Parts: sequence; C-alpha cells; structure tokens
Amino acid sequence: MDKDIARQVSNIMIELTGKMNQSILLVQENCSLEEFNDYRKKMGYVMGRVYYDFMLPIYRKYPDIEPPEHKE
Repeated sequence: MDKDIARQVSNIMIELTGKMNQSILLVQENCSLEEFNDYRKKMGYVMGRVYYDFMLPIYRKYPDIEPPEHKE
C-alpha cells in the first residue's frame, strides 16, 4: 500500500471508530445497563481488531501519518 492510500485508509478508519463510539453512547443512553455493558464489550473487541489489524500496520510503515492522539 502506498502512502497516499494508507493515509486515506487511516482517515476512513478514524471516521469509522468515531461512529462506533457514537453507537456506544447511543446504546448507553437508550438501553439497559446489561445491554449497554454487552454492547460496549463487543464493540471494544471490534475496535481493537480495527486498530491492531488495520491501523497499527499502517502506522508502523508510515509513522508520520499516525495522528498525535494515537501516539503515547
């Protein structure tokens, strides 16, 4: 993957995880605590996979495109 495509993919994945966070808040505000906890756990797993399987390899190859908020 070249750098331009990597940057575009990174931006899409950042938007995606933002939407996932929004869905967690929606469930928290409108569902039972049990449903929320289950949803949050499962969504956390999905978000972790997105980061470790897709975003981290990109940032290792092109560290300069990693957003500052993702760095330690």
